[in-house]
Amino acid sequence: MPGGNDDTIKFREFLRERIISCVEKCLASFREGYLEIGYGETYIGMDRRQKTPDGVRIGPNPQGEIDRKIFVMAIKNEEDRPRVILFTCPCHPVVLYHDNLYISADFPGAAISQINRKFPGAEAMFLQGAGADINPAVLVADDEYRDTFYSDVIFTGNILANDVYNIMRCGMEKVAPELETHLERVPVFIDESGTPKEDQVDATQESEVQVSVFKLSEDVRVIGLDGEVCNQVGVHISSLFDDGYTIVVGYANGYIGYIPTPQIIEEGGYEPNTNIFGGTFVPDVEEILLESIRNISEQISNK
Repeated sequence: MPGGNDDTIKFREFLRERIISCVEKCLASFREGYLEIGYGETYIGMDRRQKTPDGVRIGPNPQGEIDRKIFVMAIKNEEDRPRVILFTCPCHPVVLYHDNLYISADFPGAAISQINRKFPGAEAMFLQGAGADINPAVLVADDEYRDTFYSDVIFTGNILANDVYNIMRCGMEKVAPELETHLERVPVFIDESGTPKEDQVDATQESEVQVSVFKLSEDVRVIGLDGEVCNQVGVHISSLFDDGYTIVVGYANGYIGYIPTPQIIEEGGYEPNTNIFGGTFVPDVEEILLESIRNISEQISNK
């Protein structure tokens, strides 16, 4: 995102330099190897859209439907030892909840440390899955969220690391790489009026969501959106593909806020009203994005 204060600008430049340095080191250290992928489930998360007589608020919702699927990709060397382990999780990394002011990698950092210990010589990395409306279950105390401690971070991270370990031990298969990428800016609309209008376009502001499709092989693809992807949006994206592995990630190529389903928009609450554009996405925003992903995938397949 453009702009920002002096500290933000300095950090952005520092981050840019570090990324370039890492890429240069990678290009200078090619090794023979192969890619594997697998998936399983994790139970560290719980739906956070709590239904109350006054509407939806952020709080524990154990009845909420969740897609708990996690993916693991591993790059192994010629000796069959993992060198890179990439894993996803559909859950907000907020064990240290909003009262915490310390910089922390939260449960993904704890999981990475544990995975690196299980696989010496490997580097584990985390991708945020479609968990915009999912919070860590360790927060829950009846129908509220409790104060948490760093021991809760370690506890949650260890559970996720064990889930990753079990997938790597039991459920991986080799991938024949066939790389292709596509990035598209998709026009969407924000309802600024708060009231229905006969002509929806006249009552809206046009904005953009960036959609990326990263094809790893014939049946492995990563779908990225530049926002916080609500859990069932991820499910609906995955349902566009009949076979293989579809990995949905958020915060890809930027940040525009939450990407909700029509049901979430209708119910209200925090997620449908939180974006950088102001106002609320119109109800068909998810269908617009699904159609875009469908079209991009067909273009890639027909090449």
